[in-house]
This record gives sequence, C-alpha cells and structure tokens, in this order.
Amino acid sequence: MTSGKDSVVKLWELSTSRCLISYTGAGTLGLHTHRSNAVFNHTEDYVLFPDEVTKSLCCWDSRNADRQRLLPLSE
Repeated sequence: MTSGKDSVVKLWELSTSRCLISYTGAGTLGLHTHRSNAVFNHTEDYVLFPDEVTKSLCCWDSRNADRQRLLPLSE
C-alpha cells in the first residue's frame, strides 16, 4: 500500500506492479506538506489515512474503497 502527498492511497499487486484499488476522497483539495502513511486496522477491514489539511482521519472499507467516515482529529 502506498500513499502520496495528493491524499490518494493505493493498494498494489506486487508481483505484477498493478494497482488493485485506489482509495480517494480523503478530504484534501491540495497537497500535503508532510508525508502521511496509510495503514490497515488490526483486522485489515479498513484503511486509515490522516489528512493534515482538514485535520481528520479518513476511513475506507479495504475491500471496495467505500469511504466509511471522516473523523475529526484534535490538535
């Protein structure tokens, strides 16, 4: 899994270098200043990605890329 400063998270098939699924809609309209890593939760049911511009945590269903929640983060 990769994530970029454009807030797009991608899951890759390493043996073929093919993007399997893209997780979009994290809430950022611009580029991040800092790198942020996307992670799976402990059951790998969800992908989590912090958005520095909106100060929120984006959560997607890991299997179909449906955005589940955009949770506010406190400072």
